[in-house]
Amino acid sequence: MRYALSLLVLLLLCNITPPALAKRPTPDEIAAKAKKAKLNRGNSVAATIHGKKLRLTPVESEQELPLSELEEGQVLGVLDAGDTGDTTESSGRSAVVYVAKDGNSLNAYVASGGKIVAETKQVKVEKAPRDARKEKPKISEGSLCISGTFYGWFIPQTCFPVEDWLNSLFGGG
Repeated sequence: MRYALSLLVLLLLCNITPPALAKRPTPDEIAAKAKKAKLNRGNSVAATIHGKKLRLTPVESEQELPLSELEEGQVLGVLDAGDTGDTTESSGRSAVVYVAKDGNSLNAYVASGGKIVAETKQVKVEKAPRDARKEKPKISEGSLCISGTFYGWFIPQTCFPVEDWLNSLFGGG
């Protein structure tokens, strides 16, 4: 017990977060990273989810990041609801798609209006081949399912339960 406590103190003093201490990001943390993210508008993709039009504009992410940086929290893209064409969270009809480690698992989040409106746990990632890094992500019917290569990592189909968020943006069912 004494050894474990000493190790924890040492890790914290060296600014190393043990995996079990990684925490869920706050909406403010997600918004701060989103403001710095550069979007790749040429790789935007659109889909109709539950009868509502959505567009995903991914971040410019051809640069490969170590898995540890992905786990620290990264913006994957911005979801725009409807035909506004405005891909800024301030439009009120958009949301940020974000991935970060929480505890021992990599999770994905959708944040909008100062809240996390959807979340999915245990996101899988695998090293992406170099030629896959320029491909557009995919967005498909499900709840909201996204897959693609971000920061050199392929994220297979990851689905979010976003019906309530979509309904609030479009004024109900």
